[in-house]
Amino acid sequence: MSFFLINGLISGMILAAFLALCDGLFATKTFTVLIDVSYVPVLAGLPSVLELLIHLGISIVLASFFFWFYPRYSGAPTARYLAIWAGALSLLYIPFSLLSKQSLSFAAFAIWVVGHALYVLFLAFQAEKQR
Repeated sequence: MSFFLINGLISGMILAAFLALCDGLFATKTFTVLIDVSYVPVLAGLPSVLELLIHLGISIVLASFFFWFYPRYSGAPTARYLAIWAGALSLLYIPFSLLSKQSLSFAAFAIWVVGHALYVLFLAFQAEKQR
């Protein structure tokens, strides 16, 4: 359980830090898309710190599923598994951008894809260490 918790927190923080850094460099608002929960009526108006904590909680849940279903053997199944995770997380940019009322841009989408690829690669690295 602590393996899921620690790796979910670290990978979520890596993603958040990367997107926040890119927001500062390129003004893409990808970090805002990541943590914004204002479209959920009960959660509207939360401070950014609490929104970030919600993101980290979701990261722990995703990391748990990631590790639970991680392929037992290396090779093509693992590469396909990682591509599916990275692709699925990358596609979430579109609905979350629309819900957050942020404009869609290719630069922001590219940063989102790279950030989530880093997220998946970190989790894969940790899973491989445990194999």
